[in-house]
Amino acid sequence: MEDVIRAETRKEGVARADERSSTILQAEKALLWALVHDPAAALPVLGAIEPRDLEGLTTAPILEVALSLEGVSPAAVPGTLVERLDPDEAALVQAVAAEAVAPATNAGDCWITLRKRRYRQELASLRDEIERKPAESDELLRRKLELHRLVKELDDRNGGTVQPGRGA
Repeated sequence: MEDVIRAETRKEGVARADERSSTILQAEKALLWALVHDPAAALPVLGAIEPRDLEGLTTAPILEVALSLEGVSPAAVPGTLVERLDPDEAALVQAVAAEAVAPATNAGDCWITLRKRRYRQELASLRDEIERKPAESDELLRRKLELHRLVKELDDRNGGTVQPGRGA
């Protein structure tokens, strides 16, 4: 009976993982895939990610656990990661890792994609705030220009290589 319950729980977890994977950005999938298949390449990419880059991501809890794996040997990363996740999160990682081909050709580009996403969300928020508070628009416009500059800088990056100092 206990085996039947475990099997059903596992099936439900996989079904939820499949459902959640449809709302995950390609950059998120690529990072998860790389953590399992090429952790030596994925770990430096994680080092370039800032906590604010993860805000609102479906995989944020998983990537936060992955960030905590600093010091774990690359060979041990996949198993250690899955052990530290709850069953639904582990099922999601396993579902993404089961894909035969990496969701992105260069895991190094993933942090740039996530950072640009964050900057674009901040830009949208600033536009709304400028419309609501025209009296404070000078400072808000300066921040808007700075965010546009940062997005352009990320667009101009050469191949998404991880730079010291966490990029932008």
